[in-house]
Amino acid sequence: MSTIRTSGPFSGIVTGTPGSGSSRNTRSERHVPEHNDDKKKPRNRGKLIIDATVLPADITFPTDLKLLNNSREHLEGMIDTLHELRLPGSSKPRTYRENARRDYLNVQKMTSPGQKLRKALRKQLGYVRRDLNHIEALSREASLENLSRDQYRKLLVISEVYRQQKEMCDERKRKIPTG
Repeated sequence: MSTIRTSGPFSGIVTGTPGSGSSRNTRSERHVPEHNDDKKKPRNRGKLIIDATVLPADITFPTDLKLLNNSREHLEGMIDTLHELRLPGSSKPRTYRENARRDYLNVQKMTSPGQKLRKALRKQLGYVRRDLNHIEALSREASLENLSRDQYRKLLVISEVYRQQKEMCDERKRKIPTG
């Protein structure tokens, strides 16, 4: 039989014994009081679950491969922005975005990429380097002032991420010293 404490510092905690028929004996739940004003506000009928082991599911750990892939995708957006400002009839730089995405997903889907991870990192570094060179060339025709503030800030961050990842890949390091 499970019971809910109604007083004290741990009020609202559900306690029970295994097999007591209560599926709530591993976490605490507190019912949010219902507010029903005369102003026709919708009533809050949700539950507040208090549990230290519950985390949002949409937070991922930023791996080197994900950082480089996200950097490449942002750079491709910047290339598109700068290309739109060029003279009509000029050719758009090749970004190989389909190949880069396919290469990234092939390794990302693996359960244990092992030796293929280093090769994939080197490929993504190549794609990012190519895109950075394209942006440098495009900046001669269309100024970087045409990028939004957010895009320009990301460009600075991406160039630093590229530098650090290249250093780690070339010297076979696992971390960069801070400072």
